[in-house]
Amino acid sequence: MSDARVALVTGGNKGIGFEICRQLAGQGFRVALGARDTERGETAAAQLRSEGLDVEWFPIDMRDSA
Repeated sequence: MSDARVALVTGGNKGIGFEICRQLAGQGFRVALGARDTERGETAAAQLRSEGLDVEWFPIDMRDSA
């Protein structure tokens, strides 16, 4: 079993969600940045990765039950 800590942050592409991603990744978490919009999600994750943080974008829409 891995000791890696993983956090999923919905709405991670802007505002408070983006900063939560930055702070968690800065504390050693692997962060799954969830966002509805592909371009915004990928851009946000790329920006955090450019800061040396372990962040990956995932498409997620909490309004969609599927």
